[in-house]
Amino acid sequence: MILCIKLGKQCPTDADVGKWVAHAVDQGVRVLRFKLRWSVDPIILPKSLYTCETLVELTLSRKILVDFPPSSCLPSLKNLDLSYVVYKDEDSLLRFLSSCPVLEILYVKRNPDDNVVKFCVKVPSLWFLSYDKCTPLPDDGSSGRCLIMDTPGLTNLYITDNSGESFFIDKMPCLEVANIDVWSFPDTYDKLLRSLSGVRSLELDLTDEMALCCSTIKFSRLIKCKITPRDSDWMDSLVALLGNMPELKFLIVDYVE
Repeated sequence: MILCIKLGKQCPTDADVGKWVAHAVDQGVRVLRFKLRWSVDPIILPKSLYTCETLVELTLSRKILVDFPPSSCLPSLKNLDLSYVVYKDEDSLLRFLSSCPVLEILYVKRNPDDNVVKFCVKVPSLWFLSYDKCTPLPDDGSSGRCLIMDTPGLTNLYITDNSGESFFIDKMPCLEVANIDVWSFPDTYDKLLRSLSGVRSLELDLTDEMALCCSTIKFSRLIKCKITPRDSDWMDSLVALLGNMPELKFLIVDYVE
């Protein structure tokens, strides 16, 4: 069973969406895509959703408050999309992800007001992660927010983040592909890029600060690299970067003046 619910701003605010979701769970739903753009405050979905044994794919988007109950589990969930939702607290997010034992694919688009400072992704089974957070970069580097990753099976990583967020990433020995578009501060670049040193395919939005960090890191397995320069003197940055890519076979430079 597949259920797709998409409610726009003109939808009546008394629509009982919780009843629809509960009914779908009772019917053994396998795919649930729930996008709520109406004008009311974020709603809490029925607790039964978070114990659905048949659910394989779940999309939660916009006006949804994620409140994952203790002792709940989604034993079959493999694909999860959390787009611009808010969370009751950090523990609710942590319980959610840690209660999906076979989760493989995770898409995250952060809401600036999502009530999470430490966004922790601790999922051993995960092999694909797309993480998108676009908020203004703080002038003093004091956002205090961070992405924490413990994903030893990850093979594909896509990060877009201009918020100045910090990154704490455990070893990812299986990582093959990384696409990084991050605007932040030099110490953040260094932590992030060192965790990517074993990739075989890398795409970077390259600033001088990022290139300087790369010049101290050896990308020993890198075969394909695509860079999008963000500074006018990008040639000097490129020379420093290429010196640490001994196995490189394909180079793409996407530069628009």
